[in-house]
Amino acid sequence: MPLLHRHIRSAQHDGPLTVMFVNTSLPVGGAETLLLNLVRRMDRERFQPEICCLKE
Repeated sequence: MPLLHRHIRSAQHDGPLTVMFVNTSLPVGGAETLLLNLVRRMDRERFQPEICCLKE
């Protein structure tokens, strides 16, 4: 079994897996809109998404 699948499987028993998206900044634009839509649609029972902006 691939390593990633083992981590996700154990996270399901211990609570959602935290996933952090790191961006330099988050101005209004196409890529940023896609990221926000992705985060909004993630299964919160399996994942706990976080967004980290290094600048603005």
